[in-house]
Amino acid sequence: MILTKLKEATKPAHSRLETTVDLLNSALDLESYQNLLIEFYGFYAPVEPRLLQIVKQQSIDFDYEARLKVPLLTRDLQNLTGENFDFEIIKLCRDSPALETFAQTLG
Repeated sequence: MILTKLKEATKPAHSRLETTVDLLNSALDLESYQNLLIEFYGFYAPVEPRLLQIVKQQSIDFDYEARLKVPLLTRDLQNLTGENFDFEIIKLCRDSPALETFAQTLG
């Protein structure tokens, strides 16, 4: 139920993002897709540990670990570039969103 409410509440933000990042564009080539995955990794890698820390402090039945992005991005980047991809070269996000409350974490 909370995920349904969250999805509805964030629908305008997702729509704006989808117009900026056109993942279904048939002209999206492999290099552009790889660069997009790198950008996503650069955002999620520093943010997800903080998300988990806040979620684990709550006493609700919410399996956030099943929704983690970094393991999936890591796998996809390794599949695209080879097992020896150097993740250290990825610029990590320093201007991450505020993550102090459970509501901010879900958002």
